[in-house]
Amino acid sequence: ADRNVVLAGGANANNIYWSTGTAATFAARCTMQGNIFAGTAITYAAGCTHTGRAFALGTACTLSSTLIGPVPVKHMDQYGSSKKKGRMRLAHGFHFIMVDFFQNDGGASLKVTYSGPDTYNEESSVHAWLLPGQPAIAKKALASPAASTGAAIDLGVAARFAILATTAVTDAGGSMITGDMGTCTGTSLPVYAPYTPGTPGLDGTLHANDATAIEARAAAIAALNDIKARSHAETSLGGVVELGGLTLGPGLYTSTIAMQIISGDLVLDAGDKADAVFIFRMPTTLSTSADRNVVL
Repeated sequence: ADRNVVLAGGANANNIYWSTGTAATFAARCTMQGNIFAGTAITYAAGCTHTGRAFALGTACTLSSTLIGPVPVKHMDQYGSSKKKGRMRLAHGFHFIMVDFFQNDGGASLKVTYSGPDTYNEESSVHAWLLPGQPAIAKKALASPAASTGAAIDLGVAARFAILATTAVTDAGGSMITGDMGTCTGTSLPVYAPYTPGTPGLDGTLHANDATAIEARAAAIAALNDIKARSHAETSLGGVVELGGLTLGPGLYTSTIAMQIISGDLVLDAGDKADAVFIFRMPTTLSTSADRNVVL
């Protein structure tokens, strides 16, 4: 019981990628980390926690009291100014910083600073003014250098989604989803009441076979093709691979059949490298038994 996928050494769930040829299935109360690209369906039994994103590129995604969403950015101060600092490695091209900030009482100003090759590593700023009770979005195009072989996978617009399925998303109830949810052929989606922080529901936008969902699916497929093309630091683990009980460093791990987490926790150790990338690639299924976890 109580098995996990554990992240250590500064590992970031946003830089972990799971690619399955068919389905990904998580038994009750599992803790999962990373971005999952399933060739068919993704299914969560009751009480699973998934820090990352679910892309069911063949059929549907099924939830049940599931807590799911990308690595959160939290505002740590209740009053006054605060600063949140982080680092993300971007693929070559143009990217957008998007900050969605809500001020309930009184106006506020928001400033995002960044640095990179296009700014000669000097800080540049993005400003936005907020009115009481109104959301504000600050956007700035960023150019980044060409990605190295081991760079993070570029998710494009798919990064805004916590869950993207082809045909349908179903929820038995009690789930908390942080990020957008969508389908790109069917239109069957759960109906949620307006979101209240700390309660079950969707903190994001529903996209039922709309232009955004279709664009996101194309971006997810492009990301999957990148995953399939990677060959750096490849470690072939054999046929049906048991990951439970292992501690693995950054790299590409492949199976000729399937992967499972049954006998213990899986620990992913980044070795204090903030941009460490983990890729797990298998032609059939990814599955867990109950109370298994991926821990960073």
